[in-house]
Amino acid sequence: MRRFYAACLFAVALVGTAACGEDPPTDEAPSSSVQPKNPGGTSAPVPSPASPIESEGTPTQLPSIEPDPEADAWTLDQIVWQDRGEEGPQLLFSPPLGVTGPVARVVDEGTGPVIVEGDSVTFDYAMFAGNTGELAYSTYGTDEEQTISVQSQGMSQTFAEALIGKQVGAHVIFATIDSSQTTMAETLVTMFMAVTVTDSHAVPARAEGEPVVPDAGLPAVSLAENGAPSIEFVADSVAPHELVSQELIRGSGPAVTPGQTITIKFTAWLWDGAEFDSTWQDNASMTWPLSDGQSMPGLIEGLSGKAVGSQVLLIIPPSLGFGELEMEGIPPNSTLVYVIDILDAR
Repeated sequence: MRRFYAACLFAVALVGTAACGEDPPTDEAPSSSVQPKNPGGTSAPVPSPASPIESEGTPTQLPSIEPDPEADAWTLDQIVWQDRGEEGPQLLFSPPLGVTGPVARVVDEGTGPVIVEGDSVTFDYAMFAGNTGELAYSTYGTDEEQTISVQSQGMSQTFAEALIGKQVGAHVIFATIDSSQTTMAETLVTMFMAVTVTDSHAVPARAEGEPVVPDAGLPAVSLAENGAPSIEFVADSVAPHELVSQELIRGSGPAVTPGQTITIKFTAWLWDGAEFDSTWQDNASMTWPLSDGQSMPGLIEGLSGKAVGSQVLLIIPPSLGFGELEMEGIPPNSTLVYVIDILDAR
């Protein structure tokens, strides 16, 4: 299982209509509000949009649609971006309007720093329903800007390609299909997103800082040349009943605080040593909201206060993890073990 779903990175796209807890499908068909994966979180829906940017694929509910990129590009050309100052942009079009798959159009390339693959990119966005033309959700004029790691894996390639090489200040219209609803009519609604990039900066490839000697009796972590962790559990050891948060590398950046969006790399195991998730397979970082309702309590508690640049070993008891819930590949009442590189926090 790849990047264990939890929070829904920009979370439940389409104004909280999609539920977390489903693996993103393959990249072979039209996009949807499929959830990105994350190091851990709740199984309940999380109200905050943009998962279509995180993943492209075919959800189980989505009827087969023949992609028509030329028609989709024409569709976006019919949309007018209208600036409204602090209220954020309005997308003007005659509904109903829809696309056959993910598509993006750059309205303004921006004038700030150039966006490079791997950068941590922050942006505002507003979402408009294709069947009505009405505003469904907006971060403009709020403190709810979204931050993602723009890269070749783990997110919508359509959106990534629209941003890479552009500059801070860029305006982008991104469209995808909302498959989160239950009826055919609801399933085929297209959501159009007006996106304004407000910041972009590079992040390190791995944790960097002062090595820390861990407490005795903890699983032993070793690192590959590229920084990818592996772990050796103590034979016949008993899983702790309390949260363990052990620095392995102490970074020199600012302390992480709850509510921030952090950029990380991680690998996760069950206490029996079975790996169930990792970003290192792609050597890719990911962003993750450190917020109640979007991640499990053990991750928030275990990483809060740690410095950016740190690598942290977390042992999360069931009471601070998934408890009695059975997740795909994770039995009920499981103790979870993470090694997390904290690369950035915003």
